[in-house]
Amino acid sequence: MGFDHLASIEGIDWPQDGVIEVVYHAESYREDLRGVLVEIRVRAPRDTPRLPSLIDVWPNAILLERETWEMLGVVFEGNPDLRQLLLPPDWSGPPPLRKDFKVVEEGVYVDVE
Repeated sequence: MGFDHLASIEGIDWPQDGVIEVVYHAESYREDLRGVLVEIRVRAPRDTPRLPSLIDVWPNAILLERETWEMLGVVFEGNPDLRQLLLPPDWSGPPPLRKDFKVVEEGVYVDVE
């Protein structure tokens, strides 16, 4: 359809619905499609969020999927590079952008509502 550039991937945690929603925004470099933004929304079960990778459609998805995997725990099947991008390499905690993530600082529990 001519949308040759994946501009972003965002993830939304909906714990009350038991899903992680992944939102893709695609654009085009073609002159006749400039200024048109396509949004695609997909939901995956929160306890086992798995989606097919879109790197065969948009090669730059490799890094955007990697960030979404790291921050929300969505596994993109077929992405060959799901490893830490922003968090420390030895991170073993839960995905930090999930709404039930607890922030612990200097041994003090902080509950952010």
